[in-house]
Amino acid sequence: MHYRRRRGYSSYGFASRTQQRTPWVSRLVAASCTGLLLFGGWRLTQIFTNNHIRSTAAMLFTENRGSVRVALQGGDAQNIQGEIKLFAGDRIITDAVGRARFAMFDGTQMHLLEGTNMEIDESRYGSDESEYILTLHTGQLWIHVPPQQTQEEYEKAFSGSITRIIHTPNFTLQLPPRTEAVISTENFAVLQAEGIGIETKLPKEKESIFIGEGQQFAHADLAPGQNWYDQRSPLKYNSPLLASLQDSRQGLPVQDDTVTNTSSNEPPPSDDLVTLSHPANNQKVQGNTVEVRGIAGETVANIRINGYKATIDPSNRSFLQEISLADEEEFEIIVTALDDRGLIMTELSRTVKRDIEPPNPPTITTPSGSGTIYRTNSRELEIRGKAVKGTVGIRINEYRLQLFQPGDTIWSYLASTKLGNMKEGTNVYKVTALDESGNESVPAYITIVLGEGEEGVLEQPNVEMTDGTMEGNNLAEAVQELELRHLPDNEPLQPGSLVIHAPTAGSEHTATGSELLIEGYTSKDTYSVWVNGYKLRLYEPGKDFWNYIASYDLGTMKRGRNTYEILTRNRQGEILDKATYAVTWKP
Repeated sequence: MHYRRRRGYSSYGFASRTQQRTPWVSRLVAASCTGLLLFGGWRLTQIFTNNHIRSTAAMLFTENRGSVRVALQGGDAQNIQGEIKLFAGDRIITDAVGRARFAMFDGTQMHLLEGTNMEIDESRYGSDESEYILTLHTGQLWIHVPPQQTQEEYEKAFSGSITRIIHTPNFTLQLPPRTEAVISTENFAVLQAEGIGIETKLPKEKESIFIGEGQQFAHADLAPGQNWYDQRSPLKYNSPLLASLQDSRQGLPVQDDTVTNTSSNEPPPSDDLVTLSHPANNQKVQGNTVEVRGIAGETVANIRINGYKATIDPSNRSFLQEISLADEEEFEIIVTALDDRGLIMTELSRTVKRDIEPPNPPTITTPSGSGTIYRTNSRELEIRGKAVKGTVGIRINEYRLQLFQPGDTIWSYLASTKLGNMKEGTNVYKVTALDESGNESVPAYITIVLGEGEEGVLEQPNVEMTDGTMEGNNLAEAVQELELRHLPDNEPLQPGSLVIHAPTAGSEHTATGSELLIEGYTSKDTYSVWVNGYKLRLYEPGKDFWNYIASYDLGTMKRGRNTYEILTRNRQGEILDKATYAVTWKP
């Protein structure tokens, strides 16, 4: 049997090898000894552990877009189409618009996005221990690792432990079962992962860190006093890493499924070629995916389930494939058996049913009710609420609460500037409930305004703000209007503290360009600066300087005369000083 030479890893990986420089005689002796040791060690491993290891192929499937090239064993890259088996030492390269799908022996599936260069370092399957090791040189990939094996057929096929490692130039990741993640060379996002998350090894660091579900990690140069955990942040639905998530998930499984058994006297459909043991016909399933299991006949070379290739265990001819379900009440599963020429030998079908009725939405009770706008001075605030019976999960702004368990009727969420999920100004929190079928409820909303002024509910909003149909700029403008309505309109407490020094000191300026920066000084008691009713979001409380962009493109400056009413307030919202500045634009 031929074994491929294992490639070395980066210096901060989970394993490494070092080459020694020796004279040629020493090299010859060392090579002879090493060969004996390796052979003897390999034989001892087989005798005492019975871990029969073999190099295992991975499958690459190209998509009908762009160009995908493959470099076999360090050779020149060649364009390919369709599908191809790849081994350790092979490399995949997608061009600026090319994409490809990739499947490992354990059921791990990946989506390689544009501009990706990935190498297979190892793909080895053993009865006790298996591993695959990949290096992502450039680009980005989505990966889904199946859950820990519990099904009888799957246990027979992959009963031992599996090590899954991905190297990048900036970190090395070891993936647990049930991982769904998006990984680039600079950062990665964890949508789900078993246990405490993905083990992450960083250059020159002895200890690993762990990035858990609902978190993203960005590699950067650390400032003094920082540690790598500071580079974590809550995963946001609008993260650039998730831009292609739906495309990656389409046609591939992304969530564990839970199947409700139904009694059926119908025998498993079978012939001499395929026996389909799961799911039962017309079975009701919960979740967005379902596992298809069965036995392939001796003459069957390949099994495809709804077009996707399933792995056949040669020891018992069993196969298992997890497939995603369309958002429909009924879904047809077609299992196709192919010979070694790729010709169809037989087909079997099953129909499964799923509940797609969304659950009742959750309610928000603290700090105020659903649909309200609440102002606070605290940089940390707990949002709490109630969930209806049958809720298995609560999601807030695309982050699923980790401490909420199925059957719980109370949920809570910590909004904090330190955690990065609350900022100065307007913060909108969208809360939805998930049922056991994976359906998501209509959202409940609460808006938290972090800023000066009396703490409490600003105002009960209108219907649009309650049901979530008002979003983005419209919602921010509505909240700011309410905020202004509740601020004091007192005489200035520190007249003369607000000074404008640029672009022209004083109160007048004539501009010829389409954009300029208005700059000034203010009192250190200043908590917020307002220009024409707009609160400057980038101003930090206590700073004695501020600026504002007057721009034609931004809509804050027009041809002719423009008047800017500038106002500063303290922490209590009281006016410290006022000023008026005029800009005449003559293009």
